[in-house]
Amino acid sequence: REFVTHGITSEERGGIGEPPQGLGVLGWLQRLQEPLRLSDLSQHPRSVGFPAHHPSMKTFLGVPIGHGDEALGNLYLTEKRGADEFTEGDELTIDAIAAQAGVAIENVHLLRDAQRREEALRMSNQELENFTYAVSHDLQTPLRGIHGFADLLLKRIRAGLEPRELHYVERIHAGARRMAEMVNDLLEYSRIE
Repeated sequence: REFVTHGITSEERGGIGEPPQGLGVLGWLQRLQEPLRLSDLSQHPRSVGFPAHHPSMKTFLGVPIGHGDEALGNLYLTEKRGADEFTEGDELTIDAIAAQAGVAIENVHLLRDAQRREEALRMSNQELENFTYAVSHDLQTPLRGIHGFADLLLKRIRAGLEPRELHYVERIHAGARRMAEMVNDLLEYSRIE
């Protein structure tokens, strides 16, 4: 939604007033989606709505800027210096420039989309890391208790336990140690960039 001028004075630019709204030739050019070359713009039926102080224009060459089926804007020239009108060669050149502009604009859109997705992914990863840290911390506390009490049981009453009971306590002790290792591994995994 930007209107850029080049090759006219600031007074002439001021005479244009508000940027074109695409109601006349420029709007038609946008809908037409193909180059428009006119030897006398003022004679075209859609040549309407120019402000009173608008610089005079006779010759006109306009091409739509687009990418795929998406219309992105117009590139147009008026008043070719040193000639009565724009040529087919001029049209081909400006059409090629407009096509490249369309690709460049689309690339900017793709880059912005990629940056938004990257930021969303970064935030999601940060949330995952925070969640994993909280969960691992919450899991480690009861695991330390289970491991510690199993360790105490093994040290204090190892001799008084039957082999089957000793086996159960050793399994509790080993399971708590393995679970603590897995929680620590999960925490490390969440920190991988």
